[in-house]
Amino acid sequence: MNEINPSDLNTQHEEIQRLQEALAWSLEENRRLKEENNALNHQTKAIVARQEKAAAQEAKVLKSQNRKLNQQLQTANYRLSHVQEQYNVLANSKLGRLTLNFWAWKKEKQGNLGSLSI
Repeated sequence: MNEINPSDLNTQHEEIQRLQEALAWSLEENRRLKEENNALNHQTKAIVARQEKAAAQEAKVLKSQNRKLNQQLQTANYRLSHVQEQYNVLANSKLGRLTLNFWAWKKEKQGNLGSLSI
């Protein structure tokens, strides 16, 4: 029969002990890494949520600014068309043409005087 050698049993027992310790360390390391991973996932989600909130607020501000600028543009276009209408009415009347020619002559005269000044 096979006799069990006490030194072989002792070696096997030591090997089993070493493997159990390695397994315990691996399980503990696995648990620690999972906790770290969960913490990092939580931080990432929090960062993404803050960035999304900031982006939404910025989009809201930009939309508001865009709306205001569009209103200003509409007002400016309305004023321009009103001034153009008034100019056309003035330019199409006899007295208006005379007034426009006088203004042009006066502007030209002022421009020449400006170049002669010392």
